[in-house]
Amino acid sequence: MKDRILGGFADYQDWDKLIADCSNIEGMTKSGIEEAQLGLAYFRELFGKDFLEKGFHERHPLTWEIINRTPLSRGAIAWLAKAVKSLEGQEEFQNITKKKK
Repeated sequence: MKDRILGGFADYQDWDKLIADCSNIEGMTKSGIEEAQLGLAYFRELFGKDFLEKGFHERHPLTWEIINRTPLSRGAIAWLAKAVKSLEGQEEFQNITKKKK
């Protein structure tokens, strides 16, 4: 049995624990785990450490996708992170991300 990383509500507001927990999600491939971890790390960097806590209180839709511990959800996070990252060079990128923090 794998070590339990996520326990109480506060753990779901901790980027590091969410990233580490990817390896505990049943049905994920090694590459899927790595991509999900990279995606979560990217969003942590982009939105900041406090985004999850604020997101819960504000009911931000991305927050709920981030805490959903299914392989499908983790794949969606990985895909979305790659898509958002591809926009970084665009002129309006900073304006868009400022509104989400």
